[in-house]
Amino acid sequence: MPTFYRSNTVCITHRSFQVLSPDPVIHELGDLTSVWVVIPGASRGRVPVRIFGCGAPAALAALLAASPDRAVDWAFPLLVVGVTATLMVRSKIGPSLPLYGLMAMCSGAEICLYFTSDPVEFGQVRRALQRAIEWYEDTAR
Repeated sequence: MPTFYRSNTVCITHRSFQVLSPDPVIHELGDLTSVWVVIPGASRGRVPVRIFGCGAPAALAALLAASPDRAVDWAFPLLVVGVTATLMVRSKIGPSLPLYGLMAMCSGAEICLYFTSDPVEFGQVRRALQRAIEWYEDTAR
C-alpha cells in the first residue's frame, strides 16, 4: 500500500485522503471528482466563506431544538458573539498567517480537504495528493 504523505494531521495513500486530526475523516480518492487550491487573497482562487466562527450557529441550532420559543430571544446575541469572535480571530491571524487550502468536489458536495498556514507543508500535501490521484487513475484501469 503506497503512502504518499504522512504527518500527525494528514495521511495520503493510494486509495484515500485521511484527515487524522482535529476531526478524523476519510475521503476515498475515487469519490473526488475535482480538486483545487485555495489561497485567500489570490486573484484566481476561491475563498471559503466560513473558516472560523462556527460556534454561534451550532449553539443557535441546539437552542432551537431545545425550546423554539426562546431561540428568537437569543438569535441576535449569538449572531453578534459569532461575528465578533470571527473578526477577532481573523484580525489576529489574517495579515500575518495566510491560509493555503485544498478544496474538492466529493459525491456532489464541495468539501474542504485541508488547510494550513505553512506554505512548505501545503506544497508537500498538494504534491502528494496529485501523485496519489495520478497513481489511482493509472491503476484503476
